[in-house]
Amino acid sequence: MFFWRFCIEQFVADTKQETEEIVQMVVDIEYQQVDVHKLSQDITLLREKLEEFSHLESNSLELEEKVAKLSAQILYLQQERSNI
Repeated sequence: MFFWRFCIEQFVADTKQETEEIVQMVVDIEYQQVDVHKLSQDITLLREKLEEFSHLESNSLELEEKVAKLSAQILYLQQERSNI
């Protein structure tokens, strides 16, 4: 009788340990899923920022071209004025 009680207690202890390990694995997986979701959000945000930067860079290049044209026109007008 003592032997069976010992076996049952051991089975309960082993089952409890296995259950705790499984619960810990599930918790770890949930944290990983949260991390993956957060990482996905961060990647989306970075893509948006990169797109904004790309537009700013494009606008900057266009402005530089316009400034160069205006500078050339100012120089031309100054030369014309000097010739008068």
